[in-house]
Amino acid sequence: MPHSPSTPLATLSDLSTRGDPLILLCAGGTGGHAFPARALAEKLMSQGLRVAIATDQRAMKYFDDLQDAHKFMIKSGGYISGITAKFKAARDVVAGLIQSFKLIK
Repeated sequence: MPHSPSTPLATLSDLSTRGDPLILLCAGGTGGHAFPARALAEKLMSQGLRVAIATDQRAMKYFDDLQDAHKFMIKSGGYISGITAKFKAARDVVAGLIQSFKLIK
């Protein structure tokens, strides 16, 4: 059963215990990153491979209807102005980095 971004999974190893390969695709929040990752995911899944996608909240909408892909939402920072906003973005980038390390652990 595909993983929903709303139900946290400890690591990718939770998914890879089945023995068959699991391919992790990572894409940022813009269509320029998400659309190629989506196309690759569709091609890989059409060949019978299992796919997991790690992306941020902005790009998740491009992957929502890929029912057979496991999806993981990772925090990210954006390009924003103002010193307070920049600190928040930096905090989000660090949080996303920690989430990413935990995901592939």
